[in-house]
Amino acid sequence: MGCLPNPGFLYVHRTSSCAAKSLDDRFSTAAWLRSAATTAWRKCSVRIVLTWGQTSPSAALPAIPFAAPFTNGNMTARAFVGRPASAIQPPKNALLFKFPSVEKFGLIWAFNGLEPWWQIPEFPLPESELAIDVRYDVPVIPVDPWVVCANTPDWQHIKIVHNVDFDASDMLKRVKFTDHSMQYRFSGRMTQENNEEVDYNVGIYGTSMFVLHGTRNGQWFCAMNAFGLLRPGVTQDYFVIGLKKGDGSPQSDATIKFLHNAMFQMGRRMVAEDRPILHTLKYAPGAMTRSDEALARFLDYVRAFPRSHHSADFIN
Repeated sequence: MGCLPNPGFLYVHRTSSCAAKSLDDRFSTAAWLRSAATTAWRKCSVRIVLTWGQTSPSAALPAIPFAAPFTNGNMTARAFVGRPASAIQPPKNALLFKFPSVEKFGLIWAFNGLEPWWQIPEFPLPESELAIDVRYDVPVIPVDPWVVCANTPDWQHIKIVHNVDFDASDMLKRVKFTDHSMQYRFSGRMTQENNEEVDYNVGIYGTSMFVLHGTRNGQWFCAMNAFGLLRPGVTQDYFVIGLKKGDGSPQSDATIKFLHNAMFQMGRRMVAEDRPILHTLKYAPGAMTRSDEALARFLDYVRAFPRSHHSADFIN
């Protein structure tokens, strides 16, 4: 079994509302199995994707069948769950590793490790003030998540592929690396989008999450792409889009719905621009220029990212 980067996060995409069950506690398959009669979980229809931290093809884990209390829809997952069976009492030896968990931005996140040593990033506005929309893109992308993330520190990629005109002369000075992220800010114009002005703060967290907040033509929004590693060399892209909440009127709700869709389509369009590259890209040592210095630093960051697989002994 390969070693997972630490942290690797699992998240559950909530497709319907869940009754109030605290997710501050540890999240485990065993708890799910024992909750077959729990109304809170019976009301949920969810997807689970292994994401946030995968850097190696060996990080993909097998799906494991289990007895689940869900009554609506199918569910597949990696590391500790699989398709739902009947809601029966599981055997006592079915106890698996307990993942620390939290609910955030319309997703339920489970940390792949004993204790999280960094947190899911925040946006400038608290979640309670955001109208959140969660969607996913198809088809899947035939690379690992870190390869998609490597586009973010590649200035030439942003300029040429996504047609964003901005001054990159001092960009390297603006890039900030931590032990779990890289971030920077830039302003420019989208030359094929009516020269719309953009002012973005962007970042990569772990090795499988892209985060953005800023303005496009004066409209503030925030976004997150969670890149789930479905299996070695296969990434599923999930979008989280946030806007300032409206006043609750029909007109305000319609505007937010329109903007959610517009931002999602913009994100999908950018992924579509990336696809011809991602479907053929092969990294090779020594094939970089001076303008790739930030990209080179990011690749060093990926190589050095800690790995762990604390749940290995619970998987057979």
